[in-house]
Amino acid sequence: MHYQLNSYIDLASDQGVLPHLLVAAALRNKHPETFLLLGTKVFPNDGKPPEVDIFGVCNGEVLAGEVKTKAADFTDDQIARDTELSHRLGADTHLLAAVDEVPVEVVANAQQACDRLGLKLMILQKADLRPGMAFTTTRANRSQR
Repeated sequence: MHYQLNSYIDLASDQGVLPHLLVAAALRNKHPETFLLLGTKVFPNDGKPPEVDIFGVCNGEVLAGEVKTKAADFTDDQIARDTELSHRLGADTHLLAAVDEVPVEVVANAQQACDRLGLKLMILQKADLRPGMAFTTTRANRSQR
């Protein structure tokens, strides 16, 4: 047997679609009245058309933010740009999400940036996005297969 991703799935994987979908599913699971746009180019009144990973309404508030496969990709400059964009878009809450664990220093940096701009901060990470991944296989489980 030979398995190969088809070109659409390969492109979706390269573009980071899966982490975005995990975030959307986690938010909808927690707040069913959530309406999101994923990977959207926005046109705020200041004329600078950036792309935002997550934009929409969650739990009655405007939410905007960034999703990464690896939390290590959240540099200080990245966080500053992302929180500024959330502020420009009129968000109430800035979302910082990663499929792995978000380091404490990244959370602290994002919280400081949000505090400066008057934004709430929402963090989603491994435990939120991949809750079923925390399992172990025991010898008894293997023998039942």
